[in-house]
Amino acid sequence: ALLDEIEPDIVGFTVLAPFPGSDHYDPKLHADVDWSTVDEYANDLTRTMYLTNAELKEEQQRLVRKHQARLAFRNQQLEVAAARQRGTT
Repeated sequence: ALLDEIEPDIVGFTVLAPFPGSDHYDPKLHADVDWSTVDEYANDLTRTMYLTNAELKEEQQRLVRKHQARLAFRNQQLEVAAARQRGTT
């Protein structure tokens, strides 16, 4: 996957929130939504033909866990390398 190739320093995964004015906003579907409670990290609105909202959130969390663990490991390696350069290990 692209993220594995580019190895970013920080990642974030969001679930599309169909805010008013966006291409995904549908006034018929979203007329009664309290937009002050909606964000792209925890909305209950988005689903696809293939995935429920719960499944999207599960995938979001899986990706977060995967990449947080990778970033933590890489940061630990960098700290060890820096300590070696300083002669403290």
